[in-house]
Order: sequence, then C-alpha cells, then structure tokens
Amino acid sequence: MQQINWNKFKFYKQERSSQLGMDNFQLLIEFIRGYYHIVNLDDIFDILENDDLSRQMLEKREIKNSLNLENYLYRLQLSAK
Repeated sequence: MQQINWNKFKFYKQERSSQLGMDNFQLLIEFIRGYYHIVNLDDIFDILENDDLSRQMLEKREIKNSLNLENYLYRLQLSAK
C-alpha cells in the first residue's frame, strides 16, 4: 500500500496553484493519480483511507467507500462544465 508523501504533495500543490477552483482534496486525488500512477478508484480510496489527514478529508465530504468517491468526482466533473 502506498503512503501519501505530504512533502511531495506540498511541492505539487505549489506548482499547480494556478488551477483555480480546485480544493486540496481534488489536488490530492490528482497528485495520487499522477505521482503514483494509480487510476483505480478502489486503490485511491484505500490510500486516502489509510492516512489520517486524507481520512478527515473523506469524512468532511461524507465519502465512505470507493463508490461514494466515484460519485463525488462525477459531480465535480458535471459542475465544472
């Protein structure tokens, strides 16, 4: 199981700060997809769930499983259009 490298994420976040409208949670998911080359939502959810800080982000958005994560990302995609 991968662990989130928060130092690398902070650097990634600084580089991507020009992307308006993205919160830290969205950036974190993008970071996991790009940095760790993981696109499977089950794997992404497992990584997020096994980290204290990202677990708080999940709880704030009431995301309890990978299906909820998929629905959340789908809603974001629709609202961006």
